[in-house]
Amino acid sequence: MMDIQADQHTPMVTKPLRWFIAFSMTLVCAGCAVIDNKKANDEPVSALPLADASTIQNIIRTLPSEYFANCPYADREQMLVDLSTEDDGRLDGSNGWLDYFSDGGSVRCDSMIRLKTFRSPSRGIIVFVHIMRPYNGEKPSPEDSYVLALSIDQTWKDISDEVLPTGLVRDWHFNPRRSQNLIEAGPWVGNIPKRCVGELKWTGERFEFETVAARPFWDDISNEALWP
Repeated sequence: MMDIQADQHTPMVTKPLRWFIAFSMTLVCAGCAVIDNKKANDEPVSALPLADASTIQNIIRTLPSEYFANCPYADREQMLVDLSTEDDGRLDGSNGWLDYFSDGGSVRCDSMIRLKTFRSPSRGIIVFVHIMRPYNGEKPSPEDSYVLALSIDQTWKDISDEVLPTGLVRDWHFNPRRSQNLIEAGPWVGNIPKRCVGELKWTGERFEFETVAARPFWDDISNEALWP
């Protein structure tokens, strides 16, 4: 019988060395899993939760981060805990209204958030979201105001172009009123929205814009005019 010998140029791999290599690879794979899981928690792209408009809390839990000041899903529960312990009424479930301050705390948000829900006979609950970036020193952007609705596949769909008035200046400041089916609107002056000059009124299927005499915006938390 012919003896089979290893080629002198081929390194021999002993059992202890094979075990060491296998153990090292296991640690590397485990590390990758931890990194991937952290990324999924911070920036959940491939595992979005099903959209849920049954309560404003579930709306907050499920809105995509890009429509919610880039707030990670992993931080949403803490946001709700913070809001539940506040006594200033920043979260109003009965009116489907949110006025979130992003400064301080452990919740990661790019900016303040104003949110208001409206009802549509054909779409159910729709959500108006305004991201108030100028308070962060950034310039206002048309991409900071959105209207979203549930789609048939239980995801959030951006319907802004379908329900907002044609020609609306989307980089204005928008102030959803707590208990009214309207949104105050007006241009930024520097990083302050000085005056409300119009109202977006919800008709049941879309918003209509109505020009109004210039007036201060209204703060539904303090119940007083802002920047009078």
